[in-house]
Amino acid sequence: MRTIKMLYLRGIMCIKVAVEKYLEHLDKVFRDEPAYFKYSEDESPAFHTFTYKDIPEKGMITGFTCGYSLVESPAGGNVRNEFLVSVDSDDISWVMAAADIGLKLRGKADFQIGDTINFNAKISKESEMSSFFIWYQGVINETHELICLPEWHLRILQLFPIYDDERLIINEHGPEWLMELVEDPSDIKRESVASKFRI
Repeated sequence: MRTIKMLYLRGIMCIKVAVEKYLEHLDKVFRDEPAYFKYSEDESPAFHTFTYKDIPEKGMITGFTCGYSLVESPAGGNVRNEFLVSVDSDDISWVMAAADIGLKLRGKADFQIGDTINFNAKISKESEMSSFFIWYQGVINETHELICLPEWHLRILQLFPIYDDERLIINEHGPEWLMELVEDPSDIKRESVASKFRI
């Protein structure tokens, strides 16, 4: 019983240290205080979001999840992910959608670059987009997108909002075409580029 208790306490300390290091890292990158929100009430470990306004540009919102990486990935390994959403909007719904995905699927899904996520509803009232596309993040300098923690490495992946018809094409033909056709991935009011896709 003592051994189980010690392992439990060690796990709590690992999570505490990981969150503190994550926050310290973001503080160094942005030099600004984010808005903190506890997304989960009964889940353990807790799931939070950190949101910055007017970053990287005025009028934009950039949010990070904190909690997806606190549960081991089903694929194992020493690299765990957290998500970033950065859109030309002040609607917190975009960040909350990322938190909803992360909380529901942590420990169950091993998301990778090029994957898509069907949110199954409009993400925000201001847009018809209902899906996300996981790609390399474009907000933080590349030297800061991997965070070395004591027990694992934390990688930041970006969730780009997309239309469902774009998601279907990505699933069938791969992701590279999308970024070639979309001029501004942060524009949540852009038109779908699915009709421009050519095999």
